[in-house]
Amino acid sequence: GGSAFADRGGSPKSAMAPPTIEEPLAVSLVCSMTEADVNGSPPVIYILEELLTFLVRYGLSAGLRKALSADLRYDDFNTTKVKIARVELCGGNSLRVDAAICAEREGAATTEIPLKVRTSLVLEDDGRVIIADNPELITRGLFGSEVLIPFMPLAKSGADLGPDFRLTKLAVLAGTIVAEGIVVVRPPDTMRAAEQIATLENDKAAEAEELAALRALEAEKRRQSAAMLGSR
Repeated sequence: GGSAFADRGGSPKSAMAPPTIEEPLAVSLVCSMTEADVNGSPPVIYILEELLTFLVRYGLSAGLRKALSADLRYDDFNTTKVKIARVELCGGNSLRVDAAICAEREGAATTEIPLKVRTSLVLEDDGRVIIADNPELITRGLFGSEVLIPFMPLAKSGADLGPDFRLTKLAVLAGTIVAEGIVVVRPPDTMRAAEQIATLENDKAAEAEELAALRALEAEKRRQSAAMLGSR
């Protein structure tokens, strides 16, 4: 008369628990996001903010810095962050971003400067890095006309997707972004390796052997990812 979902001890069978992963598993990924999806996705916004932060720090000429704000020094731009307000998917693999440059100055409140950027997104390093291609600063000219000014070409802004992620396609369409690729799903213990390494490196009392073992585990994780992501 006992439940079919109970073992001899009366506890639920393991079949009711979420499946566990014993070995890394490569999974094909096809993702389509609307403009609303992009603006509501913290991971996507974070990647774009990192791209723009790099461009603002290293891709603005002296003239552009002065045009954005005469009140900020060169060093202010080197320590600034970018906060995105809205992303517009324009098609032709390009997007426009409304954002603000947030410069924290010692002894003063954070200064926010409006920033508008248009850029294309391309893949490099076999799909492991997203690059901001041909980024341009959007400003206003005479009579309110829109003027596009390129960032300095020496500033190449990219976001590394990490060892377990490779995109084979990234297309920005009008109102939609489409991505295809491969992601490696890992057992929970190997996913925490990098975090544990960072913790031990900050702990002076950490055992050298334990740290070495974790580094070996992380290296093996990356080796397996490279092999699996290279396959279809």
